[in-house]
Formats: sequence, C-alpha cells, structure tokens
Amino acid sequence: MDSYVPARLLLFYLNLLDKRVPPKVKSAVVDGVGKYVPDKIRAAALTAADDYVPDDVANSWKICAVIAAIGKYIPERVVPTQSAETWENLRVKYHIPTLVETTPPRQSSRKNTTQRSSP
Repeated sequence: MDSYVPARLLLFYLNLLDKRVPPKVKSAVVDGVGKYVPDKIRAAALTAADDYVPDDVANSWKICAVIAAIGKYIPERVVPTQSAETWENLRVKYHIPTLVETTPPRQSSRKNTTQRSSP
C-alpha cells in the first residue's frame, strides 16, 4: 500500500469518508455488520488484525490511517465481548480514536411564542 497509493489520494478518500458520507449511512453499515455478521466472524477478524499483521506494516502511517479512519466508526456494542481485549490492543496499536456515539439534540429555529390564555 505504501508504494501503490499516493498519499494525497489516500487522504482525499479518508476525508471523503469523514465529510461526505452521511452519518446515517455509516450507522446503517455498522448496525448491519452488528446484526448480520456473527460474533465468531467479527472476533476472528479482530484476532487476525491483531495477531497476523506484521509490526513493520503496522508502523506504516498509511495503514494506521486507513484502519483508524474505519475503526473510529466501530462502536463498543458491535465488538464481541470475548474480543474486548483484542479490540483495545488494536485501538492502541493503530491509534484508533473514540467517537462519541450520541448526537446533540436538534435546536428548533422557531421560538416558542405560544402563550396560555388565562380563563
């Protein structure tokens, strides 16, 4: 990946994922993975990423950037309970940030002008 993908192209696509893909689409994909992919397969994928990726590849900033860009959208509820320690190792190894899952409440643009009339 280091020699085949230019840095500017990689950063363009990572920014595209962050800024142009709607949050509802990202949530739907994560929820779909959590719902339709069995825990056993998710646990195996996390174990493979933790155990079988060589350290020289893990030290590549491009690999870390891709894994962190995708990994930050994975909430704790999707990670199988038996893989919690593996997930934490991956978060440290690839510098995956934690995103807050809740969204702030919507602010109404109108003021509440309704007044109760006195009887």
